[in-house]
Amino acid sequence: MKYNTFFIVVVMLVSMSMTAQDLHPCGTDMGRSQFLQDYQAGKYVMSRNGEDWLVVPMQMHITGEDNGTGRTPELLIGESIQIMNAAFEQAKIQFFLIRPYTYINNSTYHNHTSFRDGRNMMQENNVNDALNIYICADAAGNCGYYSGGPDAIAMNNSCLDPDNQTLAHEIGHMLSLPHPFVGWEGTDYDDTAPTPTFLNGREVEKTDGSNCSLASDGFCDTSPDYLSYRWGCGADSLSNLVQYDPDGVPFQSDGKLIMGYSTGPCRTDFSPEQRDAMCAN
Repeated sequence: MKYNTFFIVVVMLVSMSMTAQDLHPCGTDMGRSQFLQDYQAGKYVMSRNGEDWLVVPMQMHITGEDNGTGRTPELLIGESIQIMNAAFEQAKIQFFLIRPYTYINNSTYHNHTSFRDGRNMMQENNVNDALNIYICADAAGNCGYYSGGPDAIAMNNSCLDPDNQTLAHEIGHMLSLPHPFVGWEGTDYDDTAPTPTFLNGREVEKTDGSNCSLASDGFCDTSPDYLSYRWGCGADSLSNLVQYDPDGVPFQSDGKLIMGYSTGPCRTDFSPEQRDAMCAN
């Protein structure tokens, strides 16, 4: 029986990895929240002992079709929680299930193609005092997204494979972290044209750190990144594409950052400043 269960999960992983390639990496469209701006301006003081762990209650919701079919295997979800918790060990944050999985048999929510349906799902099923995560077959065309109102995350089950950090990525959003390429959302970087000083009303980050606290994500220990689409990294964990900052200085994006859009096993880390911001949140 254990062999059969393992076989089923492996088959699902293979099929999911093929469909995940067509999904948008993340449906969360957020810049620097008011909390993050205030935190980075020094308005919040960390009172946490550096040796203390933060333990966060979490509720996992598994959706399915109206007749209960199509649910994501619990084994796969359990493995994804382990992978996600491993990513947060750096920040000394761990998540635990406050209650057993809940099951939602609703084809509209299981395959929701709009954020409105996703919000309705969350409003109807969120558990108070817990981080709510919904595992669906379609999360509005994305690998995952965070909804600030109601406060919850929706995940496409095809993005729960071992080399995917989408779940940790979306929890990062929930804990105030934006993408490292803030301002470049919806804009493809063009290495044949000069890089502007401002883009979409935001200052473009430079490599010398002179505007790191004002531009992009506001963190000075995350290097510039202009790539708002899925990209592969090399053996050095850097982007293959060389970009140029507004001063014409060449650089490559850091593929290790979980909040970026690098693919596969590249994403492994939150920067120290990102970890502190999540803990303050």
